[in-house]
Amino acid sequence: MTRRHFRNFIFFPFSVLVIIVILIWIATPFIAKHYLTTFFQEQGEEASVDTISVDFFPPKIDIKNLVVTKQQQETLSLKHATFEVRIWPLLARTVRISEASIDGFQVTLAQQEKDWIVAGINTSQYFAEEAEEKEPAVKETPSENSAPWSINLPTFSFTDSQLYLSRQLNPKTPAQLDSFTLKKLTVKDLSGQGKSWNGEISLSALVNQARFSVSSLFDYSPEETSLDVKIEDTLLPIDSFQNFIPEPYNKTIGKLSLDGQLQLEQTQVNNEPFIEIKQLVLNSVIEDLDLSLNNGERVQTKSTALSISQSTIQFSSAEKLKATANITLKSQNTSFNQEDIIASYESFDFENALSVEMNDGLLTAQNNQLSINIQGLKGSFEEDKKVSIETVSLTAEQINADIDSQQAPSIIGTNLQFESTSFDSFLTDDKRIASFDKTGFNGLSFTQKGEVFDVALDLFGVDNLTFSEALTASGESQKALPALTYVGKIQVQNIKADSKGVSIDSIISDTVKVNTIISSNKALANLVFQEEQDSETASNTIPQASLQGSGSPKASDAQHAIENTPNAEQEPAFKAPYYVALKSFDITGESAVHVQDQSIKPALQRTLNIDTLSLRDLNTQDKEQATVLSLKARNGKYSTLDSNITIWPLADALTMQSTLVVKEAELPPYSSYIANALGYQIDSGQLNLDLKLDADNGVLDGNSHVLLRQFNLGGRQESNSVIKAGAVPLNIAVGILKDSDDNIDLDIPLSGNVNNPEFGWKSFLVQPVRAALYKVSSNYLMQTFIPYANVITIAQFAGEQLLKVRVEPLIFTAEEIQLNSSQDTFLEQLVALMKDKQESQLKACGVTSYLDLGFEKPPAELNDKMKALALNLAQERADNLKGFLVEKGISSSRILICSPEVDLSKSSQPRVELNF
Repeated sequence: MTRRHFRNFIFFPFSVLVIIVILIWIATPFIAKHYLTTFFQEQGEEASVDTISVDFFPPKIDIKNLVVTKQQQETLSLKHATFEVRIWPLLARTVRISEASIDGFQVTLAQQEKDWIVAGINTSQYFAEEAEEKEPAVKETPSENSAPWSINLPTFSFTDSQLYLSRQLNPKTPAQLDSFTLKKLTVKDLSGQGKSWNGEISLSALVNQARFSVSSLFDYSPEETSLDVKIEDTLLPIDSFQNFIPEPYNKTIGKLSLDGQLQLEQTQVNNEPFIEIKQLVLNSVIEDLDLSLNNGERVQTKSTALSISQSTIQFSSAEKLKATANITLKSQNTSFNQEDIIASYESFDFENALSVEMNDGLLTAQNNQLSINIQGLKGSFEEDKKVSIETVSLTAEQINADIDSQQAPSIIGTNLQFESTSFDSFLTDDKRIASFDKTGFNGLSFTQKGEVFDVALDLFGVDNLTFSEALTASGESQKALPALTYVGKIQVQNIKADSKGVSIDSIISDTVKVNTIISSNKALANLVFQEEQDSETASNTIPQASLQGSGSPKASDAQHAIENTPNAEQEPAFKAPYYVALKSFDITGESAVHVQDQSIKPALQRTLNIDTLSLRDLNTQDKEQATVLSLKARNGKYSTLDSNITIWPLADALTMQSTLVVKEAELPPYSSYIANALGYQIDSGQLNLDLKLDADNGVLDGNSHVLLRQFNLGGRQESNSVIKAGAVPLNIAVGILKDSDDNIDLDIPLSGNVNNPEFGWKSFLVQPVRAALYKVSSNYLMQTFIPYANVITIAQFAGEQLLKVRVEPLIFTAEEIQLNSSQDTFLEQLVALMKDKQESQLKACGVTSYLDLGFEKPPAELNDKMKALALNLAQERADNLKGFLVEKGISSSRILICSPEVDLSKSSQPRVELNF
């Protein structure tokens, strides 16, 4: 090649090309600035940039100090940005970005109704109002031999940048302002081809005042993936996200701190994706949380921390899952509000090692070393109702559960321990429902599958249990009433239960005190659950229990039903009752039952001190097992009660052996209870009772020895039991039974058959007493009232051991009101009886017959005038009788005049009814 050819065809063209490239390189920044500023001017903004540098070999763009303003407000700024691409890797279908960084980028975004404004530019102008129909582009099918492009990015950094977001969807509401700060985003060794990528990314950013930092190392391909993620230095105040949270949750305040890490691996196993998360660690703390929910619900907490460690999770698309984790939850000063229910606690600690596995529909969960501790638990509901517990502790060695969609779920618990202290509950501020100092159980293990279960418990106990206590004085009380029930200690040992029954080795109740306080309206004054009632309402609230028999199924009934079931596979119609087996029950310590009854006058106050109360060998499964009940008690220093009962609970009919001995029981305190029945108060008296009663298959055999010492009746009390037609005063009848020592001594045989439909406790107790009284008193009564045979008549009921004592009326001739000679014998005996029985009082009730009014037959009714005349006639007869008796020396105060009556019955006679 000649020099001229070289100069003309190589040197000059190359020189021209170089000059053109240099000119383009020199002009490009100016052209870029021109078009950049022109673009923003068209949008009504001003743009300035210090440097725009463009290099071609290698391709590189460098921008410094770009600022866009609108109305003297910055809408976009960029401190520095650099991008550099290597040329030679392009020949190998590889894009290698050797340098990439953005620093100090700031932009303002605004959302207004349906428009987005970016850096002061309304983006809606770039979208056509109607989309033009375009023919679908023909996709080029890549060549089978063409390899995908690769991308290689050794490093990329995005630092110190901010995005300001303003949202105003409704022009009538103020705009919501938020800021996003990108402190640092770093990408290292990012490379990828097609769907396979790997690299390292770290991010540190702020959302308003919330900060978070995440770093990740990843290697992804469709066949296999690995990912390492680490979260640290993350603090998220909830108010930083209020603008993004819907109502009512956007009023929540508090802050969340978070750090953790995990490793994720995804592979193919048997042509199915298999995902495993390893080394999962999570530590999160919520502080000063105040969360408002729907319907006035609210959650508050001072601090709640959740920690998860030593965790792995494995799962695949074939419903297979396996996970393990150590979980710790610690919470302080937390409260929950829901309408009128408030619950809170001072601290809550939870620890558990959890393992969960799911395989082909079978879910297995294992909880190891479970521990729950709560302090300062409180709750209130329905205005004044409150409950509080100082501490609650629950531990479990293991709790396992198997849930199978094809079978009944099963659960197993091993060695559970529970303890709670200082429990208190209130109906109102001055009404305690129940309280205890300490309760808990040890050694609880159980298994359950469907309705079949098995439970074993070593020990259950309660200390200082109080039930139903009024804390302030009210009503008739001058001071706070004692609790209805107090138990110093309850211990239940060795409990075993299953779906058929329960067995207990022993129950011990120490220092049991029961206080029965009956108010004047016959209500339990120290029962805090009852509402205030007036006396009439309260007196009608006592339920009437039926004593027809319990109707409880017997073992023989169950066996008979099973044996007579036609099909062995069919369940019998009769199901055997749930059995209870108790080896021993004892009440120890200073136990007592105190009764205070203010509904009677004088009020009763008695205390029965229990020295021994025990139950042995209660077993509702064993028909041959006898149960023994023993009671020793005393009232004061001298009155004692001793009872022993041996009973066979499962016998087909009542079978038992019993004794009851009562010594020196003072009767006057109980006078008010029986005054209505007796008609008199009890002035003095002491009861000794020796009762022996046996039952053999319902056949009773026994004897009761009753000794009443110095039994004396006092003043008369009006009684519903006094027959209107007249009765002898009870104090006269009592005197009949006394011996020379002023005692009443009776031996009463007891017998009967409980299977007899006519048998009842009333007939069983009353008939023998009635027989004994009749035996002693019948002849004496007959002889006592013979001198007054015209006034007092005594008749014996045929076939019964009963006497009917009747005061005869004073008969008048029709239309007469004055006493006459035909009545002399009756009147003489009446005067003698009243002088003989100085304590007696007489009621005289005048009665007018239809014969007094001149009728031959009783009329259907009387007019007012005739009725007034008849009543006046009856009144005069009673007045004349009283006048006669007073003249004979009887005190007028002993003679009471009743309201006059008219008797229109067919057999009526003119008379004065008498009644003592």
